[in-house]
Amino acid sequence: MRGADGRYHWCIDAASPRIGADGEFRGYIGSVIDITDRKRIEEQLRAANETFRDLIDRSPFGVYAIDADFRLVQVSEGAQGCSKMFVR
Repeated sequence: MRGADGRYHWCIDAASPRIGADGEFRGYIGSVIDITDRKRIEEQLRAANETFRDLIDRSPFGVYAIDADFRLVQVSEGAQGCSKMFVR
């Protein structure tokens, strides 16, 4: 949506038609929620996550990322190179 200041905003809207007992359309009841800040924060988090993953991927050292269940989710190029040296 375009705000009074001329800037565009991300919004979620929901509306429900209201019909009278006689079947006549009486209008809509609804709401609009501005989620511009949420979208901006999501993009910042996405960029930070990509930067973090890129740092791990390109690290010349052995870097391992694990999840909350201690499963290996990412291994740096440096770690992959080290394991190739020791595995025959």
